[in-house]
Amino acid sequence: MQTTTPATSGAATSSNLVVTAEERALVREHTAKTDVHGVRLRLITADCPLYHETDESALPFEAPWWAFCWPGGLALTRFVLENPELFKGKRVLDVGSGCGSVSLACALVGAREIVANDVDRLAGVALAENAELNGLKMDGESAEGEPKLSFLQENRIGAGKAYFDAFDVVVVGDMLYDADFSPTLLQDLAHHRGVYFGDPGRTYCPQEVSEDNLLASYDHHEDGFSAIRVFRLTAA
Repeated sequence: MQTTTPATSGAATSSNLVVTAEERALVREHTAKTDVHGVRLRLITADCPLYHETDESALPFEAPWWAFCWPGGLALTRFVLENPELFKGKRVLDVGSGCGSVSLACALVGAREIVANDVDRLAGVALAENAELNGLKMDGESAEGEPKLSFLQENRIGAGKAYFDAFDVVVVGDMLYDADFSPTLLQDLAHHRGVYFGDPGRTYCPQEVSEDNLLASYDHHEDGFSAIRVFRLTAA
């Protein structure tokens, strides 16, 4: 199946969803366990039949963007694990969380609270599966002192400065590809001093990033890109 560009849809209607056993079984059936910089994930890999499926009508669910670790998320996951002091004890929002690798990395380095936000319900199911693989618990199951990890199924792009300012840190992996929402997201986050973007050079990614704001660059010679940058818009 094609895996070149992730996608979103309009606003969703539920948050902190209750995951059913049937949904978890569906995710397990069509994914394989893999490792991304030490974070265990269930993804659609080359070993999975769906990876090679070219007929979208044959898919058991809508396009599973949540079942891949996109380049921007790959870089952010590594960056979080290499810089735990930036996330430990913080309240984190993961915009377009997908498979949840960045959210889980934040939990693993000691973030106090992590809200994984995606419009696809199955991203929340995948997050629950992947949390379990990493010995983490979802909100409502975690004990006092453990990271509070939750899933919000809702489109919050365009919610404005006040919404995003409620979080110490906002992480955004591979969300700067869409003409409709990417400029709005950049505007929402323009003045937030705790935003970390991971991007391989999508259409709406800022082309010029100052030396102070470029935090990391990782080689990535796949998907038509050569490197993935981790950057911020405003110096801390």
